[in-house]
Amino acid sequence: MSNYTQSTDFSAKDALTTGDPEKIILGADIDAEFSLISTAISSKMDDSSGTLTSLDTGDSAIVYDTSAAATKRISFLNLRNQLASVSSSDSTSGTSVAFTGLTTLDTGSLTVNIKRIQVVFAQVSTNGTDNWIIQIGSSGGGYETTGYRSESGIIADSTNPLLNSLTSGFHMRVNSAAAVVSGIVTLVNIKPTAAALPSGEEWVASGILHNDAAGTIIPVAGFKSMSTATPQNKLTQLRVTTAGGTDTFDAGVIHIIVEY
Repeated sequence: MSNYTQSTDFSAKDALTTGDPEKIILGADIDAEFSLISTAISSKMDDSSGTLTSLDTGDSAIVYDTSAAATKRISFLNLRNQLASVSSSDSTSGTSVAFTGLTTLDTGSLTVNIKRIQVVFAQVSTNGTDNWIIQIGSSGGGYETTGYRSESGIIADSTNPLLNSLTSGFHMRVNSAAAVVSGIVTLVNIKPTAAALPSGEEWVASGILHNDAAGTIIPVAGFKSMSTATPQNKLTQLRVTTAGGTDTFDAGVIHIIVEY
């Protein structure tokens, strides 16, 4: 993207004496200004567009969704920072699916060589008592359901931490249909590289959630080494679901932020 910078100081010409050749405004001067304006405009995203297709390093963008529709989505594709947003619908695949009643929230296909993922929960709840889990996967191998070293718990006070572990995903010990949960779980790739890997990417998870209904804290921590086979060894998809896979999400908002 480029910004318009004026090349000719037209006001300065007003102070020049009559007969000074520099006082004349030439067609070439005007053409040069219009060319600069055209270049700046064509490099910007149209206000009516919902998709920004490219950004250069150091660029920034502010996107406003002013639609009145209940289903809203902002999609940044092929960017250094890629955002997949799920709010009252799962629209990452480009179609709208009712959020209420879903047992899983999937990102769909993501570009490889991800450095960090943030899963943001805002007043989320389910209709059951299963723990919640985050699973990662690849286009070649699907979602990986084993091999996670994950610990979570419920902390009501310093003397009563209720901890447990799961291997089926990075898990959050919610286990209450009455829970209303907010917080962020961050996944960091400790082997980010564009080159082929002799072994799989390694992901570390950490986060703190708050159960507003119970006034408790839910810590989350874990580690996952992806499959060593190519192309299964690089993350291209992420799923939020429950340990049993049958409880449904019935309220709240989940945002998934992917950084490259």
